[in-house]
Amino acid sequence: MKLSFFKKEKIIKFSILIILTICLLSIVYKLESIECYDYVDDLCYECNDIDDLTNYIDYNMLSKSLKQLISKDNFVFSNTEEKYHFCNLIMNLDYDYNRNNNVYSTNQFRNDLAERITIDDKRYLISVTIVFKPRWFSKPQIVDLDASIMDISI
Repeated sequence: MKLSFFKKEKIIKFSILIILTICLLSIVYKLESIECYDYVDDLCYECNDIDDLTNYIDYNMLSKSLKQLISKDNFVFSNTEEKYHFCNLIMNLDYDYNRNNNVYSTNQFRNDLAERITIDDKRYLISVTIVFKPRWFSKPQIVDLDASIMDISI
């Protein structure tokens, strides 16, 4: 059975529309990746300590799997005790993220966001590393968190 000229024309137009849509989505995703990279770059160069993270991250940026492990009430780090508990929580998470090429980590630009704190007359060095992934038409998504607490009171 032969296709009529009009059917061929519709198939060609539809194919072109599909190709243009795919190209447009690819361009938008690439722009989102660049924006995510810039976002992490700004965070790394402008954050002096963990307190400053509140200007860059919020609970809504967490991935779905991280939200299942971290409650909104535990996603606080504005004072010394909260930072210590937040890092302790992150260290004890049973979570593994399979990294891919399209993520941007705060440790790609400089060493982790680190800070010296004192709790109960003990000094600790705490640090946090955050891994971001581009997200469509929104702030980057936090797909992985890593933290450490080191007793430096010796």
